[in-house]
Amino acid sequence: MAVRRARAHVWLLAAFALTSMSTTFVLCGLATSSARDADSEVARALSAPPARDGALRISATTRLPEEVAESEELARRATALGLVVTPSVRTEVLGAGDRRYVAVSDPTLPERATLSSGQWGDGDGEATVPEAAARRLGVTPGDRLTLGTTTVRVVGTWTADQPGDPRWFGDPAIGSGSDAGAVGPVVVTARTLAALPEPSTSSWVLTTPSGAGRAELADWATEVPALVMDANEGAVDVVGALGRRVEDVARADASVAATRAVCLVLVAVLNAVATWFVVGALRRARSRETVVLRARGGSRPQLLLWYGADALAAGAAGVLLGVVGAAALIGAPGWTAVAASTALVTVVTAMRAWPMSGSSASGHQQPGASRADAAPVTVVGVVLVAAAVLSALRVSWASDIVVADGAGQVTTDLVGVLAPALVLVAAGLVFVALARPLLGSAARLAARTSTRLAAVLSLRLAARRARAQAAATMLVTLVVGCVLTAAAGSASTSDLVARTHEAAAGADVRVTFDVAPLVDGQSPAVDLTPYADLPGVTSVRPAVSTDVGVADVTTTLLAVAAPLGPDGEDSDGPVPAGPVPVAVTTRLADVLDLRPGDEVEVLVQVAAARFQGVVSRVADHLPGLPGDSGMLADLRTVEDRLSDREAPLAVNTLLLESRDPPRSAEAVTTVVERPYAVTTAQATDDGTVGSAGSWVWVVLTAVVVGGCGLAAVVVGGARRGRREAAVLQALGATSSERLRALLGEVALAVVLGAAAGVVGAGIVAITVLPSLGHALVADGSPDVGFTVAVDGAVLGWAAVGVAAVVVLLGLASARVLRSADLEALREEAA
Repeated sequence: MAVRRARAHVWLLAAFALTSMSTTFVLCGLATSSARDADSEVARALSAPPARDGALRISATTRLPEEVAESEELARRATALGLVVTPSVRTEVLGAGDRRYVAVSDPTLPERATLSSGQWGDGDGEATVPEAAARRLGVTPGDRLTLGTTTVRVVGTWTADQPGDPRWFGDPAIGSGSDAGAVGPVVVTARTLAALPEPSTSSWVLTTPSGAGRAELADWATEVPALVMDANEGAVDVVGALGRRVEDVARADASVAATRAVCLVLVAVLNAVATWFVVGALRRARSRETVVLRARGGSRPQLLLWYGADALAAGAAGVLLGVVGAAALIGAPGWTAVAASTALVTVVTAMRAWPMSGSSASGHQQPGASRADAAPVTVVGVVLVAAAVLSALRVSWASDIVVADGAGQVTTDLVGVLAPALVLVAAGLVFVALARPLLGSAARLAARTSTRLAAVLSLRLAARRARAQAAATMLVTLVVGCVLTAAAGSASTSDLVARTHEAAAGADVRVTFDVAPLVDGQSPAVDLTPYADLPGVTSVRPAVSTDVGVADVTTTLLAVAAPLGPDGEDSDGPVPAGPVPVAVTTRLADVLDLRPGDEVEVLVQVAAARFQGVVSRVADHLPGLPGDSGMLADLRTVEDRLSDREAPLAVNTLLLESRDPPRSAEAVTTVVERPYAVTTAQATDDGTVGSAGSWVWVVLTAVVVGGCGLAAVVVGGARRGRREAAVLQALGATSSERLRALLGEVALAVVLGAAAGVVGAGIVAITVLPSLGHALVADGSPDVGFTVAVDGAVLGWAAVGVAAVVVLLGLASARVLRSADLEALREEAA
C-alpha cells in the first residue's frame, strides 16, 4: 500500500512540475515574443507604403524668409521628437528646346541612393541625374545640360535604394525620371540652384527613423498630430498623412497589446485552474497522512511544511525549467514574466495547502459541509456570471476595445481584456449548475430503461459527486473555449484585415494620383498605356474618385471605366440611355432613406455639374471606396450624363488586376509620372502578425496544461470515491465495469465541458473578437461588417495535441485508478 501511495505521489508531483514548467514557459514566451515583435511591427507599419502616408512635407517659398523661418522651427521640433528631417530645395526650369527640368539641391542624396556611374557632384556646375532620367535624355557622365541660362556638366548617374522610401515622398521622378513631363531630378549644389532664374521651393520631409519602436510611438501619438495641427495653422504648405499614420499605428499597437492582454488573462486563468486541480489531487492523496500527523500533535506550520514542501520543490523545479526553456527557445524573458509565473504557482499552491493544515481539515467532507459551502459558492458563481454578461454587452455595444483619451493617447479597455475569460468561466458555471439535476434525471431514466450497468453507474456517480464533476467540466470548458477562441481570434483578424484591404483597393493593385480634379492645359490627362505592360498586370481600369453631393449630404463617388482594350481605349459599346445606375453603401442609403429603384440627383462638386442617377443596389461596402459611405458608378455613363460636358473629369485612380500584385506594385515606380500612392489588396495591416502569434500561446497552454489538469482531476476524483467503489462491488459490478463507470463519469464531464466551451467561445467570437479585429483597421477604412472565421490548421493541430496529451496521461491515470480502486475495496472490506 505504501508503495502504491508513493507511486501516486511521484506521479502527481511530476504532473505538478510539468504544469509549473508549462505555466512558466507559456507566460514567459507570450510576454517575451510579444515584446520582441512589437518594435519591429511598429517600425514596419510606420514606414509602410504608400510613401506619402508615412511622411509629412513642409514647404515654403525660398525667397520668403518668414515662411522659411516657420518651416525651420517646425523641423527643429520634429528633430527634437526623434523624427528624421530630410531638407531639399526644388525648382522647375526650362532648358534647351523648351524641355522642362526638375532641378533639386539635396545634400542627403548619397544616404538614399547608389551611384550607377561616375561620381557624386559636389562642385558648382556639376550635376547628377537618376538612371531613368539619363535614359530619357540620352546623357552619360561628361555630357552637359542647359538649365535656363546655366549650363551644368553631368558627373554621375544614380538609382534610389528604395523608391518607395517615405523620404522620397512619392516623387515619381525617382523611378521613372519624369514628373508630369519635367525630366529629373537634376541634382545640383545649393549655389547652382540659387543661380537659376525660376523661384524655388524649400521643403523639409519628416519621417520616422527605421529603428522606431513602441517607446517612441507612445510620445509621437500625441506630439506628431499636434505638430501637424500647428503646421496647418501657419503660413507654410503642409502635405502628407504622417499624423494620421502615427494615430493608426498607435491604435493598431494598442489592439495588439489588448490581444496580448486577453491571451495573458486566458493563459493565467487556465494555468491557475489546472494548477489548482493538480495540487488538489496531491492534497487528497496526502489526506490520511495529514490526519495522522494532526492526531500526533503536529502544529499548523509543521502540517503546512509537510504538505507543501515537496510540492513547492516540484513547482520550483518546474518554474526553473520553464525559464530555462523559454530563454533557450525564445529569448531572455523579462523579470515581470518570471515573477508572475512564480507568484501564480506559489499562490495557488499555498491557497490549496492552507486548508489541509487547519484543525478541522481532513480528507473527507464533513456532514453539513456541502450546505455550508453552497451559499458562498453560489454567490460567487452568480457574481461571475453577471460580470461576464455585463462585460460582453459592454464590449459589444462599445464595438472597440481600444480607447483614446482627450490628448490622443491610446489605451486598452480593461473590461474588454477580462471579458473572454469571464465569459468562458461563466459558461462553465452555468453548465455545472444545470448538470446535476439533468444528470440525476438521466440516471433515473437509464436505471429504468437500460441494462448496461456501467452506463447507469456513470450517470449516478456524475450526479452524486458534484464537486469532481464540476472540476472536470470547468477545466474542459476552459480548454475547449481557449482553443476555439484562439483559432477564431487569429483567423477573424486576418480575414477582416484582408477584406478591408480588398474593399479599399477595389483591385489587386490600386494606383492613386495626386492630380488636379479637372483636365485642362495645366493638368493633362494621365497616360495609361504603360501600365498595361507592367509585369503581372492583366487589365487596367481607369477611375475617377471625387466628392459629390446628394441632397445635403456630401459623399464619395467612384466612377470606374471598363477594362481598357489592347489599343488602350475603352472597349465598351454605346452608352445606355436613362439615369446613371449607381450602387450605394448601406450607411449612405440609411442616411438618405434610399432603396433600389429610387432616383437621385448627384452634384459633382469639382465640375459644378450634375447627373441623374438611379439606385441599382445597396451593399455594406463597395470595392474601391475609401470609407463606409459612398457610391459606385460607370465612368463613361457618368461623363455622358454630366450637365456640363466642357469640364472633363481627370482620371486620378487606376485599378490594376494582376497575377503578381507585389511585383506589379513595385514596377509602378518605373512608369508613373505623377505623385502617386500604391495600395495592394493582399497587403497585411499593422499588427496582424503580432495578434496571430499571441493566440498560438493560448493553444499551447490548452494542449499541455489542460491535459495535465484533466489527468489530475481523474486521479483525484478516483481517490475520493472509496465508498462508491464499495457500493459498486456490492451491486455486483466487476472490476472492468467499475473502471468503465469511473471513466464514463469523466466522459460525461468532458461532454458537458466541451459544450460549455463551444458556447462560451461562440459568445466571445460574437462580442469581443470583432472589437479586437476592428481596432487593427485604420479609421476611415471601409466597413466590412461582422467577420468571424476559424483557423482550421490551428484547430486541427490543437485537437491532435490535446488528444495526444490526454491519451498519454490517461494511460498513467488508468494505472492509478486501478490501484486506487483495489486499495479502496480492501479498505472498505476491512
